[in-house]
Amino acid sequence: MRPCIAASLAFAAFAVPTPLPAQTVFQPGQVGSVLGRMVVDTSGSDIGRIVDILVDPDGRPRVAIMDVGGFMGIGTRRVAVAWRSLRFSHDIADPRIIEEMTMDEVAAAPEYRGTDVPVRVLGPATPK
Repeated sequence: MRPCIAASLAFAAFAVPTPLPAQTVFQPGQVGSVLGRMVVDTSGSDIGRIVDILVDPDGRPRVAIMDVGGFMGIGTRRVAVAWRSLRFSHDIADPRIIEEMTMDEVAAAPEYRGTDVPVRVLGPATPK
């Protein structure tokens, strides 16, 4: 064996292992996916299903893209609603996502056409 290869192998045997990054452990029910989940209005009526989430440059969720309308997936259209208008139930048995606006308000939103054009986001009226 050549001396430089033997020295490299000997050094590798004494190398300190790279430490693992910090880990956080979440128990069942502490976190969950929102993609594909149904959204209801405050009266419990179905509004639509979340199909995408748009984030700002810092990674914070800003917009939920929802499929609304239609029947069994036919005739649906996508709309953008403000993330701040969504409320998440803390009930593990019934983990609802609640939209502050009504189905009629959400249905009247302009259709979402992707992020390569300006995104018009529907949000609750803000107090003056």
